[in-house]
Amino acid sequence: MGLARALKARNRLEAGVTVIAYAVTALSLLADILGRELFSQGIDGAPRFAVYAAIIAGFLGMSLAAEDDSHIRPQVFDYLVPPLFEKMFSRLADAVSALIYGGLGYLAVGFVRVTYENGDIAPVLDWPIWPVQLVLPYTFFSISLRYLVITVAPSLKRPDTSLGREIR
Repeated sequence: MGLARALKARNRLEAGVTVIAYAVTALSLLADILGRELFSQGIDGAPRFAVYAAIIAGFLGMSLAAEDDSHIRPQVFDYLVPPLFEKMFSRLADAVSALIYGGLGYLAVGFVRVTYENGDIAPVLDWPIWPVQLVLPYTFFSISLRYLVITVAPSLKRPDTSLGREIR
């Protein structure tokens, strides 16, 4: 199915960018530490740059967790729904999740827009901060799209075996 292939490609791209962002985080911190230890002078802005790279990696990691269905969720409701209604409630939960993350994406777009319009600058680095903040709406819309797709095509959802039985 083309939709499954597209989701897999998006997931791989997000995973690749996440790995790069974590590598940039580690290398920035390592360079700063080596500079301090070997030359008694750290690299200006390296820790702040590492924080921004880690923010990007963290948000994309949230999207990867949603794709893998390994995010933290309240499981108490799993025991309140009779097995006869599990599929229906699973689809309903996916639809509600799509709406929630879509709403967060919408709010994030407004947040980034205000930051852009105000010309907010990252401290120490003297860079506009809005490009880093673009990870917020991207991540929320990416997760929303994932939940929307599995609401429409539940066969693409990974089986939930948290109760010892498969739920789709």
